[in-house]
Amino acid sequence: MPDQQAKTSAPESVPSAASMPAQMIVVPTMPTTTASSPFVIQVIATPDPDGYQKLTALSTPLLALLAGYIAWRQWKTANEALKKDLFEKRFAIYEATRQFLGAIALTKTVTPQQLGTFHTETLGARWLFNDKLADQLQLFYDRAVELASLESQIAAAHPPDKQKLRDEHWHKFHVLEGDFRHLNATFKDVMPRIVS
Repeated sequence: MPDQQAKTSAPESVPSAASMPAQMIVVPTMPTTTASSPFVIQVIATPDPDGYQKLTALSTPLLALLAGYIAWRQWKTANEALKKDLFEKRFAIYEATRQFLGAIALTKTVTPQQLGTFHTETLGARWLFNDKLADQLQLFYDRAVELASLESQIAAAHPPDKQKLRDEHWHKFHVLEGDFRHLNATFKDVMPRIVS
């Protein structure tokens, strides 16, 4: 038995840490429960310079992809906010036009207040819509001004001229009424789509 204790207490040769690969160190310790092995090998990992470089090389493109994704999401969020803002401004002009033409269709008359309100509420149309729609809105305004002018001419005209002016007024009124009926089609292609 004394020979066995001598074997366990003094290992014959222990490899040095310098002779081991860079990523592990062997630490000899005394066995606590087993008598079959002269010592227990405990492996301690150390940083692998090649692995660290590989991890660093891999993390750089991953961080770039993550930054790109975040930038893309920010752009998409800003683009959706711009669409919503543009829709609200365009819808306000659509609503002003609908109310203006609807009031004319209902009362068959145009007041100076209606003309002023419509002109004020549609001033920005040239910058929010294409030229075709902005020109169409100007045409609605011009037709309403002609209608208002005819109304004042009818009020001041003598009986032989009144019927001719009333016929012209009736014709221009029906043109504006048709504009009102086709208003949705006029605005349909220029309103941005809001998709949530």
